[in-house]
Formats: sequence, C-alpha cells, structure tokens
Amino acid sequence: MNLLVHLSYLAPLVAGLVILAGAPARKTAITASLIAAVSSLIVFLSYDRATAGFQFLSSVPLAQVVDWSLGTQLEGTQLGFDGCAGM
Repeated sequence: MNLLVHLSYLAPLVAGLVILAGAPARKTAITASLIAAVSSLIVFLSYDRATAGFQFLSSVPLAQVVDWSLGTQLEGTQLGFDGCAGM
C-alpha cells in the first residue's frame, strides 16, 4: 500500500522528467495523471476510519551517511488533500 502513496506524487514528477527527455508530452502526462489518480483513489478507499490516526507510514533512506530519509504518512484530514492532488 505504501507504494501507492509514493506513486501518487512521484508519477507526475517522473513524467515531467520523461517529457524533458523527449517523450510525447500529451500521452506521457495523461498516463502519469491516470496512475496518480488511480493510486490516490485506492489509498483513499483503503483508509480505515475505525482506527483513524496516521496510516500508510513509509520511510525511504536517501543518504545513510548523514541519515537522511524521505518519510510519508497520511492522516484522515490529509487524505482528502492527497486524493485531490492525484486527481
């Protein structure tokens, strides 16, 4: 499930880089938008309202020498914004 959270914001970023590299812009942008929208919708529907609180916690190490990591987590109030960002 954490992969879907990352896809909701990474798909548009990767698509932008792919477009800069020379891929067809319209097809790439539509594909990335669909991936982000579907992943956001699945995360939204998978949120367990009974337990509430922070869910879908994830941490990806970026540089272990300086202990940097990219952490994501969603709370019920933030989940609506994540769904809107993907759509």
